[in-house]
Amino acid sequence: NTSVRFLSISVGRAHSCGLGTDSIAYCWGANDANQVGSGPDTCPGVSYGGCARSPTPVPGASRFRALQTTGLGALADETTCGITRTDDLFCWGSNRYGQFGDGVTGSSSNPVTAAAPGLKLASLELGAQF
Repeated sequence: NTSVRFLSISVGRAHSCGLGTDSIAYCWGANDANQVGSGPDTCPGVSYGGCARSPTPVPGASRFRALQTTGLGALADETTCGITRTDDLFCWGSNRYGQFGDGVTGSSSNPVTAAAPGLKLASLELGAQF
């Protein structure tokens, strides 16, 4: 989608996500741990999970006010989390090390409630180690 306008962009090692002016999360790049949140495109030279060549809306009805993507050097650099307009935390992509804080592991292409349900957040920062 080339007509998306962004309020902010968070860049990871192999994928990026942007917060659209419509409060929807859009991601693009590598999708080996479902971090793009969509069905992958066929990308030359990519033998794992595919990719998204252009900003693709993350599934679900969540509207966000903040996004953060794990960066280069992070143990799980395929993770993105966002704070919704109601201050709830959602994450998608890799949950290999339990970084969603929901008590389980495994990747998700859909944003899932992270940490303790009902926990309200003012800000968000993902580190190199969870």
